[in-house]
Amino acid sequence: MNDLTYFIHIPKNGGMSIKRTLRDIPDIEYRGHLGNNKIPSGNVDTIVVIRDPVDRFCSAVRFAIQKYSGRPNIKKLISLDITTPEQFAYILSDPDHEHYSFVAAEVMNKHHRIGKDRLKYKQTYAPQHLWINDPTYVILFTNLEEEFKLLLNSLGHEGVLLPKRNQTSKHINEFSSTADHLTGIEIAKFFHEEYREDFALLDKYNNMSVQERLKLT
Repeated sequence: MNDLTYFIHIPKNGGMSIKRTLRDIPDIEYRGHLGNNKIPSGNVDTIVVIRDPVDRFCSAVRFAIQKYSGRPNIKKLISLDITTPEQFAYILSDPDHEHYSFVAAEVMNKHHRIGKDRLKYKQTYAPQHLWINDPTYVILFTNLEEEFKLLLNSLGHEGVLLPKRNQTSKHINEFSSTADHLTGIEIAKFFHEEYREDFALLDKYNNMSVQERLKLT
């Protein structure tokens, strides 16, 4: 175990809640998601949170529609009644769609980078694997509060609570957030092409015990 641990903030994976908690934990350093987070394995210990790619995409779309409804590109999408993750994924799967340019204006990246690497998508839509390089500790988003507490306890920080931040509400007609129940061939193709490595990472860590992922003894 190294003296210093970095928390690598992957957008839409509960990082804002963890950032707030880490203010009082000096030996775990928060790494903002636009910095060079490809930490060489072995130099420091690293913590990441892994989330189902479809669930994460849904969260990113909800966040954009609910939090940035005043922005011109979001206002345009709302006026076209394009407000659900399913609609976003379907339109993005077809560059010839009449409304593709409007969805792309929200999703495609102009300025976001990880270190020197320019992203194809905005940080909230960019694949998680771009931030990951053989992490020391891996938390599953589905068990975020429990596993974060277990990890902090094992690192000598007991009794730390994780606040909830940046939550968004779900649409009633939203499609399933599990990769096995994607709606439509085009949508399934979009996710498996754009987030293939994320699904592989999720499978890898889902098949590990919490003791193995968090190095618990």
